[in-house]
Amino acid sequence: MVESSQVDKKNVIVLGIPIAYFLVMTLLSIYAWIKYGVVKPMDLFVYVLFLAVLAERAAGKYVYEIDDVNFKITKKSLFMNTKIFTVPFTDILGVYRYKAKLVGLLKFRHTNRLHSALDARTVWTMAYIESGKKGKQENSRNYIKPSDALLAFLETKMTGRVKVTEEEIAVRQFTAEND
Repeated sequence: MVESSQVDKKNVIVLGIPIAYFLVMTLLSIYAWIKYGVVKPMDLFVYVLFLAVLAERAAGKYVYEIDDVNFKITKKSLFMNTKIFTVPFTDILGVYRYKAKLVGLLKFRHTNRLHSALDARTVWTMAYIESGKKGKQENSRNYIKPSDALLAFLETKMTGRVKVTEEEIAVRQFTAEND
């Protein structure tokens, strides 16, 4: 099963307003530099930096692929960087709905935001184990925005590990570490 990120009109407007603002401020700063010789490099740097960050966040395209043994996410960014994240089903602890917390039950070594800011779907967290430096097992997570159909298909591949709670995943992880 293959699915890609979607673009929601409301989110385009919400992200388009600050992008337009920083674009106008950048152009005004360049105009003042050329016309009046007023050089404010720090202002120009901040405007361009915010513009680049917002544009990168808005332009990311993500493709979710599920095959027989892996969950694969391909990230295509604005600056033509393509990264592929592949997680075997055997390493996935579970998929649960994202909820912002100061302190979670699990500690994650790596976190990847693999969803578009323009996608209006719900954010889900895919918790998994990966080998870190020197072969040490580390908890990692990916933030994704899959459709209900993709989650249902994923449930067929990983029975009992999709649409669970963070507590269930923490218990599963704790018992796996102590076996």
